[in-house]
Amino acid sequence: MYGLRLFYEPRVRLALAGAAAVLGVLHYLKEAIGELAIIHHRPLEFDFGQFYRAAQDLSAGRNPYDYFVHLHCQSWCLGGYIYPPLLAELLRPLAGLSLPDAAAVWLVFSHLTAFASALLLWRILRGRVTVTVMLGMLAAGLFFQPLFENLSYVQIGTLILLILTAAAALHLRAGVGTSLGSGGLIGLATVFKVTPVLVAPALLPVGWAAGRLRGRGLRETLAGWTGLAAACVGLVLVMVVAVPHTIDFFTEVLPHIGGGTTVYENKSLPAMVARAFELTGDVVPGMRLAPNSGLVTLFAFVVVLGPTLIITGRRLPRQGADWNARAAAFGAYVAAMPIVSTITWRHHMVVNLLAMALLLPALWPATGAGASRAARWLLVASYPLSYIEQDLAHRLALGPGIAHPTLLDAFRVLLIEDLNLFGMGCLWLAALLALRGLSSPPSDGQREMIEPEI
Repeated sequence: MYGLRLFYEPRVRLALAGAAAVLGVLHYLKEAIGELAIIHHRPLEFDFGQFYRAAQDLSAGRNPYDYFVHLHCQSWCLGGYIYPPLLAELLRPLAGLSLPDAAAVWLVFSHLTAFASALLLWRILRGRVTVTVMLGMLAAGLFFQPLFENLSYVQIGTLILLILTAAAALHLRAGVGTSLGSGGLIGLATVFKVTPVLVAPALLPVGWAAGRLRGRGLRETLAGWTGLAAACVGLVLVMVVAVPHTIDFFTEVLPHIGGGTTVYENKSLPAMVARAFELTGDVVPGMRLAPNSGLVTLFAFVVVLGPTLIITGRRLPRQGADWNARAAAFGAYVAAMPIVSTITWRHHMVVNLLAMALLLPALWPATGAGASRAARWLLVASYPLSYIEQDLAHRLALGPGIAHPTLLDAFRVLLIEDLNLFGMGCLWLAALLALRGLSSPPSDGQREMIEPEI
């Protein structure tokens, strides 16, 4: 067909990608200007309002966690500052401003971090993918709804995205010094938000379980983990000494938020498993994850991080594919992070942009064939599934309401309500398939080392 055949012509694809990128820039500017224009006329008591109140509390010598603790939550509940004190310390210079003015400053800063992330990704991908693919990724990022939710809620996702993007850029340069810096940046992100620690296994070389964890690979890994530990331990010790009430985060707040919540806005795998218990009447709606939330979280870790560790550890990159394999492995752990976390709001999915970008050199390289056709389709499918508006999915799932749900009702509700989670899962699977496609089969000696005879 003539119309479809045009899409196979490089000049047509380039023109379409360029047009989409231009539309994406215009859309982003419209949304950015619109958010700044109404910042003084919108409710800010949640999200940024909690960060701002915590900064004011620290400046006044008050405990920023008092509000959350006095809610007497059995698990996670709405209200109060629940992050480590580093973020509140960062915002202390804004504590003297009014809430709308402080939010406007942070929103501008968030736009700058988003721009810096895009610039870093351009430097990472330059020369490894075609201009068409770069423009397509730019358009996809600028239309990505979780990004706009992050900016609309005046959240910290774009800051975490920038830190992890910088960590990926250093990691891909493959050196002891850069590994140290990459681990340090992952540690910094962890002290901001805890969950980025799940990206730490990406510091291992691809094929580490197949005899790659020695020599240079071992030195790089040790340097990365040293940087991670130094950043985490060093920053925590500084906060314990210099920031009052730091210990309260670890003793009063973290044990509660670690239990997660079963509200439908929580898009993580532990939350979906817990909603299955809830729909069958084993959990009080909207409260704890499950009768044993620790087991539910452990289940998520095993199901997601287990295969990721196995594939990144046992697969040896074929000749010339080391860089692409490192990028895909880093992307796999970034994609797994919001799946495994006990609490994943939709705006937390902004980090998926980094995972998508890191898979492009493996799946749409500038020269040669992509590593996996199936991974391409999974990556493409992950975008609209991640884009679906959560309230719409919730209404479609429940319909007129379910008084006494059967197992079939529970399956239908979970299938529709957790489409965002399935989108995250498609992205994660795309990364694993890309790694498989980039890998060469082990030699006889390596096979004996991986699978010894019993």
